[in-house]
Amino acid sequence: MVCDFSLEKGVYIRPPDTSYPTHISYVNENGFLGGFFGEKRPLLDIEISHLGTNIEVYNVGKTLLLGFSQVAQSEKLRDHFKKGYEINKKHVTLFLDILKENDTSYPYTWDSGITESTKAPFSDKLLLFHTNMIGASGVADYGTAISASIRKDLGVNYSRLLETTQYLNDGAKLLIKNGWMEKPPSSLDRDELKNKPR
Repeated sequence: MVCDFSLEKGVYIRPPDTSYPTHISYVNENGFLGGFFGEKRPLLDIEISHLGTNIEVYNVGKTLLLGFSQVAQSEKLRDHFKKGYEINKKHVTLFLDILKENDTSYPYTWDSGITESTKAPFSDKLLLFHTNMIGASGVADYGTAISASIRKDLGVNYSRLLETTQYLNDGAKLLIKNGWMEKPPSSLDRDELKNKPR
């Protein structure tokens, strides 16, 4: 229903598309796996799919962080959101360049939907929590993409871009510093229980 409504309103972000295969072929040389230098084979559909997904996820993150940097009440959080915006922008640019080099279609951004408002619709706590949640989703998408990308240079790009994990760590420290991080459920501390005075 969401896709149909988005198409109806003209705001649906289309993922990259490719030609439908017309025949089966087999790989007969190791060059298919790619190298770090020289000529690269065309991207596989699965590689294009993951690049497109990561562009979409990081475009959403970029758009949110741009908006969050406008409305956050804390200057420290505004700076944190600006830093995240720059990281997301860099990742989107890198993936777009790979698709463009491959002459593949690519999704566009939602940045034009951000208003000029500087009034926070939500608390800084919620903005920061949401930022960490979407960042964690992005890291998970990278892990899936690494496992499905056969071309070696793509794996290197994904692993190099895990600076997102450092950004998430910084966000977690801000949550802790402000007393906003609720401790998740964990296993029992058996050592403490064994050594507890009776």
